Amino acid sequence: MKILEKRRSIPVEIRSYGLIYVCAAGLLAFSTVWAVIDETWVRRPWKKHQKEFHQLELAKAEQGLHGAEEEFHTPEVQGRYAAVELELRIAEAALQNEEYWQAASELGKVQLHLSELSQQLQFTRSESDEVYYLYKTAVHKKKPADKEKLRLDRLEQEKATLEREIALVQKKRHSLEVKVRAVGERVEKLKDSLMAMRADIAAWQRKVEAVKKRAIEVKQVVLENFDYDNFGGRIARVERCMTCHLGIDQQGFENEKQPFTRHSYIIDYHPVEKFGCTPCHGGQGVALTARAAHGAAEFWPNPLLGEGVRERLCGKCHQAVDFPEAPTLTDGRKLFESSGCLGCHNVEGYVKVPNIGPPLNHIAVKVKPSWLLKWILNPKEYLPRTKMPNFHFTEEEARAIRAYLLEKSLTQRSPSQPSFRIATQEMIEKGKELFGYARCVSCHSLDGTGGTLAPDLIKVAQKVRPEWLFAWIKNPRAYQPNTKMPQYRFTDKEIQLIVSYLLSLTETTDTDEQMVLVRSSDEVKRGEKLVIDYGCLGCHDPVGQEAVGGKVGADLTFFGDKPIENFDFGDVIDIPRMKEAWVVTKLQNPRIFSTERIQLKMPDFSFNLREAQSLSTILLGFTEEHPPEPFVRSRQPESNYTPPGEFGRLVSELNCLTCHKINSRGGTLAPDLSYEGSRANAEWLKEFFRNPTTLRPTLVERMPKFNLPEQEIDIIANYMKTVLINNDIASDFLKDVKISKEDTEKGRKLYYEKYRCQSCHQINYEGGTMGPELVSTDMNIRERRTAGWIFRWIKNPQALDPAALEPVLNLSDEEALLITKYLLSY
Repeated sequence: MKILEKRRSIPVEIRSYGLIYVCAAGLLAFSTVWAVIDETWVRRPWKKHQKEFHQLELAKAEQGLHGAEEEFHTPEVQGRYAAVELELRIAEAALQNEEYWQAASELGKVQLHLSELSQQLQFTRSESDEVYYLYKTAVHKKKPADKEKLRLDRLEQEKATLEREIALVQKKRHSLEVKVRAVGERVEKLKDSLMAMRADIAAWQRKVEAVKKRAIEVKQVVLENFDYDNFGGRIARVERCMTCHLGIDQQGFENEKQPFTRHSYIIDYHPVEKFGCTPCHGGQGVALTARAAHGAAEFWPNPLLGEGVRERLCGKCHQAVDFPEAPTLTDGRKLFESSGCLGCHNVEGYVKVPNIGPPLNHIAVKVKPSWLLKWILNPKEYLPRTKMPNFHFTEEEARAIRAYLLEKSLTQRSPSQPSFRIATQEMIEKGKELFGYARCVSCHSLDGTGGTLAPDLIKVAQKVRPEWLFAWIKNPRAYQPNTKMPQYRFTDKEIQLIVSYLLSLTETTDTDEQMVLVRSSDEVKRGEKLVIDYGCLGCHDPVGQEAVGGKVGADLTFFGDKPIENFDFGDVIDIPRMKEAWVVTKLQNPRIFSTERIQLKMPDFSFNLREAQSLSTILLGFTEEHPPEPFVRSRQPESNYTPPGEFGRLVSELNCLTCHKINSRGGTLAPDLSYEGSRANAEWLKEFFRNPTTLRPTLVERMPKFNLPEQEIDIIANYMKTVLINNDIASDFLKDVKISKEDTEKGRKLYYEKYRCQSCHQINYEGGTMGPELVSTDMNIRERRTAGWIFRWIKNPQALDPAALEPVLNLSDEEALLITKYLLSY
């Protein structure tokens, strides 16, 4: 303070400001230096990356140049180069000899003479046109025109003479041009050959020069219509990821460290300039520091997705269920739909999926009350592979639900059903034989052995009433119209034997038939409330009422946009505060986040870790962001094809479209039947329906034996041979052609030696088992397949069946024909 007071006492005119100026100048200098440092290194780390990449790229280019020079200086290349140089010197010497110069000089003179003749002809034609006009005018005015006529004739003769002379001169010019050009073209061709030998060197030299001149700069792409403004309108998205990731689409950088490594092969189908980076990987595209670009900035909603979770964004464009490039997403979609998630949760715009559970309208007729109680308490205790989750009901709640279901169930029974009180051992053995004959284990299993398409039947006696089982086998659609179970052509006696066998598989001691369940109205009401509150009607058809209250679970339409702050971790503190961790934990233990104030209701599906991660992938992919329409590959709706007439009735009753596809509608478990009439011979087709043989021994799911009568077999076979055909396949292909031993031997060598077809197919039980048997003691392909189909299939399997696994080997027509003849020779 004393210093300031003393300073004030000094007159302004003689006060010194030097110290203040020095301090201000120092502060300004420091600020300037810091601004330069901050701008150059702190705020622009990408410059360092670009310098490193340019050095790396230059080193690779110089290495490539060195390799090209070494290759050029090898004795073999130098010998060829010297030989071409010698030829070039000889050719250039030919340009200097007298014969060439004479020809070139004469060509010049001929061209000059031709030019003069052409000009003279042009003048003559002009004069002739003028005289012709005068002549015709005199004629029209009926004046003397003899003078003009004589002059016109003379000019026409001159024209003809000049044209003949020009033709001769042109011919001479052409011969001279050929002679002169031959020498010149030889020289140019040899020069081009020398340049071609040094082409790699020149290319690498240009690369080296380009890298040396390359500037350090921000690189970006603009993706049109990839973002939304605050009013829902489409706007562009700017991406600058390639400012650091400079090797993202360059060959030769596959094994470099980040950020210089090349992307996987997918970059070939998703070029950066068109698709950018963040639509597939997340992150903040406009940022220029690693932390901000990777989305680690506070409140940035879409951080960079790591390995194993980025597949969720693939679903934005690729909306089909099966997408091989994203196996986790594919598994998640299948699990999401097959587990009945849409029964409780709404996802706006998602394809409609049918109820996955059976109808409960006739449950009192179907199941035993004691089994129903155990099932409600813990479904997986009876059927470990069931999709039905465990709701962890108390026994009192389970009894209330059972009371409601039985109270509202329709209980009419058919009076014509036989009694199942007594089943002899003979009946059981015959039923077992029929069960095996019909190949029921193609879909069902017995104590874990058999198919996986339908429930295990080892404990079915504990579950269902014998009368219902009889009615179900007789006509499954009468109970469940959308069932996948086919209607076998068993007689009532045969069905009774099969039922007797199934009931003998497990001993049951319950006395359901004598049980009289007393159900109070209060208990039924409690059961109804539980059924509604827990969303049972989301998977099952309503019981005595329509579904009320809508979906019981949270709306998942924009689940992936939900900020982490909105995820309730309850009292759980030992998992990371991340969306993925919350979802995976929730799916494996749905009620883990319950507290004394919030009791969660989601049932337990017993998902393992991989299943939970797959579901997490699809769930977190439900966001508001949608790519522009041209980028989206929508799920193709299933065809509405309905087979007509009697054939259609049989297809419906036998549920053929559960496994087979016809005209783009149906399953993919068995072959597509759209062209079965062109593929199969009629007699073999009929015999196959009588007794379906095993075409692929390694498959568990095989064609059942439906026990069809001859009339129905004829209907199916005749329709296929008449309607389900490919018009490009001739029905009489090779019909009257005699196959020679020479062609058979050529085809055999192609089959075994060149294309090694035996790797997948068997002939007389020798070969691989990936594909169907072609020849055996029981059958051969000549009896099974038409010659036209065999030929076309060998040429291009995917042209006939896009889902075919057999590769396209690009055989010539001759090779395909020879292999066809070889197979038909058996």
